[in-house]
Amino acid sequence: MTRRKKLPQKKQEGLCIYCSDPNCKKYYFSTHKMVKNSEGIKKKTEVLCKKDNVLFSNCKSYHKHKYMARFQLPNSNGVKVSKVLETNKYEEAAIKALEFKQEIQNEILSVTTDSDPISNTAYLQDAQIRYLEVLENIDVPEHRQVQRSEKHIA
Repeated sequence: MTRRKKLPQKKQEGLCIYCSDPNCKKYYFSTHKMVKNSEGIKKKTEVLCKKDNVLFSNCKSYHKHKYMARFQLPNSNGVKVSKVLETNKYEEAAIKALEFKQEIQNEILSVTTDSDPISNTAYLQDAQIRYLEVLENIDVPEHRQVQRSEKHIA
C-alpha cells in the first residue's frame, strides 16, 4: 500500500516530490508553507495539484508521486540533473539524494582533473610547417587536394 508522501519544513537540499502522472509532471519542492496573513497570524497553506487543481493532500494520483533528487550542475548555465529515488520513506530518500549529489560531484571532479589543457598558441614556425603540408597534400581532404609541381612547392 502506498502512502502519501510529505516533505518536512526543513527538508534535504535538492529533494522534491515528482508526480509521474502524464497529465501533471510537476515538481513539488514543498508540500506546505507557513504564511502570515494581514493580521500577522501564521497559517498553514498547501500547494495545488496541477492536474486536478486541488490541494496536494487531496490529490487523487498520490500513488504516482515519487521522491526525486534534482540538482543544478555548477558552472552550467542552469542545467539540472535529476534521479527518481525508488523509496517511499523520506529518511531513505534523503540519504539517497546525498549519495546522488556526491556521485555527481565526483564525476565533475574526474572530468575536470583528467582533461589536458588545450594549447591555443600559434607560432609562425607551426603555421609555416602546416602550409608546407597543405602544399604537399598531407592531411588534406581528397576533394581539396591540388596537384602541384616540385617547382611550385619550392
